[in-house]
Amino acid sequence: MSYRRILSYRRILLLSVGLLLGPLAGRAQDPDTLWTIEADPIVVTGTRIPKAKSTLPASVSVIPRAAIEASGEVNALPIVAEHVPGVFLQRRGTTGFGVSSGSGGSVSIRGISGAPNTRVLVLIDGQPQFMGIFGHPIADAYMASDVERIEVIRGPASVLYGSNAMGGAIHLITRRPPEDGLRASLRASYGAYGTRHLGGTTSVRRGDAALFASVNHAYTDGVRTDREDAFRTLSGYLKGRLRLDPAHELSADVTLADSRFHDPGPITEAEAPADARRDYLRGRASLSLDNTYEHLEGAVRLFYSFGDHDFSGGFTSTDFNAGLTAYQNLTLAPGRVLTLGVDAKLFGGDARVQTPGGPVVLVDDEHLREVDGYALWQQRLLGVVDVNAGMRLVTNTQYGTEWVPAFGATVRAAAATTLRASVARGFRSPVPLDLFIGPVANPDLQPERAWNAELGLAQRLLAGTVRLEATVFRTAGDDLIQVVGGPGMAPMRKNVGAFTNTGVELQVEAMPAPGWRLSAHHTYLHLDTPMLLAPEHDLHLSVHYARERFRATLGGQWVDGLYTTTAGGGAQERYVLLNARMELRVRPGVDVFVEGENLLDQAYQIDYGYPMPGAGLFAGVQARL
Repeated sequence: MSYRRILSYRRILLLSVGLLLGPLAGRAQDPDTLWTIEADPIVVTGTRIPKAKSTLPASVSVIPRAAIEASGEVNALPIVAEHVPGVFLQRRGTTGFGVSSGSGGSVSIRGISGAPNTRVLVLIDGQPQFMGIFGHPIADAYMASDVERIEVIRGPASVLYGSNAMGGAIHLITRRPPEDGLRASLRASYGAYGTRHLGGTTSVRRGDAALFASVNHAYTDGVRTDREDAFRTLSGYLKGRLRLDPAHELSADVTLADSRFHDPGPITEAEAPADARRDYLRGRASLSLDNTYEHLEGAVRLFYSFGDHDFSGGFTSTDFNAGLTAYQNLTLAPGRVLTLGVDAKLFGGDARVQTPGGPVVLVDDEHLREVDGYALWQQRLLGVVDVNAGMRLVTNTQYGTEWVPAFGATVRAAAATTLRASVARGFRSPVPLDLFIGPVANPDLQPERAWNAELGLAQRLLAGTVRLEATVFRTAGDDLIQVVGGPGMAPMRKNVGAFTNTGVELQVEAMPAPGWRLSAHHTYLHLDTPMLLAPEHDLHLSVHYARERFRATLGGQWVDGLYTTTAGGGAQERYVLLNARMELRVRPGVDVFVEGENLLDQAYQIDYGYPMPGAGLFAGVQARL
């Protein structure tokens, strides 16, 4: 392991135990009750200023902390796929995803993904997160315990967030202590395939200062019997914030995740790949200063993330992604806001493969610089119409400049009815993988581009106990980077690909009686070109019940027309999943739970050649102190 693997398991564990044990003597806290239906939640992802969801022309979904806790998930991204229409997640096992283009954890929004997954952007507190060489997010680095809420933009979000938000953006907003005092929580579970999780959080707040910390350990033996596919990870997170004065707040955080993943290879292959064992360390740190004045609100954020990867086949790499994002929202008059911002990123790294003849350098300290400026105008008209218009200018050291526009409007047709429409462009800049690695590299590549147009309707019924949303969209992409070749022509990456995806998203939430909550969402997707992680039909149904000390959730998913491979005409999957979770409070602050996954024991694949787990039972305990 290289010198960059700066913290061993022992050091992380000792630090985390010290942070967690301090508040154990604190009084028990009541758990969150079953979450309610927010009539018009306030979001920050669709703009750079907190605004009511009904005023945003883009498709934005919100997952609150109560739903995150009720899911029982270790990682944050599976929660998104469960709750948000149009989102599909690549999975292989009971926990963990691994790294590289052949691993799990890739996210598709409205059929737009990629291998590696560089067309959907993950943000943490407004800061872009992706691997510096290959450009994809690292799913195992996003722990659910650290997230207060998740906001998802379905459709291009490049005007506000730049490259990689071509298909959409997933914004993880981290936790902060809600009130003065000490709090702590512990969670432990064990179940099928030797899967176990141990984690905890602690927080303290004293007036204008607050601290939050977490530690998580997850392990599974894996689901395969023919070869090893175990996974384990240990991560720690620490965040502090300080209110300097009524107008300024300073915050900083740091996270570290050390993981090992075994790729067994597809069952169609005779043996596991040479680089089956993959060790990787991921780290991230940020520093932010937020300001809030009467007519001016914004922030300056510095961030740095890095990775150290070591595969058994001899592949090693180090990468980084550093940058600054700054923006200010100027309220010129009631209902009239101008947002001005600038983003600067520097990312890259080095990679090599050890061979019998010596190391082969794939990329040697190559890096890319991107500096963007953007403006967003938000205007309220006649008290019922909100109009948004934005433009981003991208300057990239490799390909030059790119203009990215977006337009949209919402109309409150009635007190409980909102109509919206938008047209937006998204893009993805080439990453070092595309430009420099291998004989197919092409330093003259241009950005991938996509246009999205959509119409939406949101309706509340029965005094707000029922909420309906419907969206129709059409996304057309071109200049996709693909490897092409032919007789007498060496293979090379070129901007030649194109697609058109058309679809409908439907979502309903209802609270028919006290303690009951029903939810469902369905996405129909028509593809003119077969794409992975883009099922024709994806339907989720769930029933939640909470009463006194008992909570239960029954959830189902129907997937049809899912391409697991596009080679040789493609192969499609159809399956139905049934999951359940029950939780009982055995004493104040202490709950025991049991959950079952794939209770129908369906045999199916999401990734071609990788069978998904059969029926599994898991049980555990969680305590709030």
